[in-house]
Amino acid sequence: MRHEATRLGIRPSPSEIADRVRGLPAFHATAGSTLRKFTDFVQNGLSPNGLGEEHVEQLVRDELSLKQIKQLLAAGVSVPEAEIKANYERAYDTLSVTLIRLRPDDFDKEIKITMTMCKKYYEAHKAELKSEGKAEGRICRLGIE
Repeated sequence: MRHEATRLGIRPSPSEIADRVRGLPAFHATAGSTLRKFTDFVQNGLSPNGLGEEHVEQLVRDELSLKQIKQLLAAGVSVPEAEIKANYERAYDTLSVTLIRLRPDDFDKEIKITMTMCKKYYEAHKAELKSEGKAEGRICRLGIE
């Protein structure tokens, strides 16, 4: 949940956290006693267990983040019917395909490439074959006789 809140840019402000902590029913009694009850809770309830005020703040931050994520999820999203149909057909429609297997050995026998053919092709396409970092006019012999 924290990961998603961070990804979505949801980060409750310190004032939102403080307001929510002040509003927690556990810390209400008489007017003005909220801070005293919170301090007692931290000192007597959390500190002996190795926890502190920051843990309460993190829980409240998580609660507020979750609330905002729920609001985002509850917001209505409108998707055009044509897009829904296209996505459905793409995912579930039956496709008709043809498979053609080509074996390189069948073509090697009939194709003969000579250096003259390579030079002629190079001269005709010299501008297209230029790139930085390579010597111009250099032809590599990769399996060409």
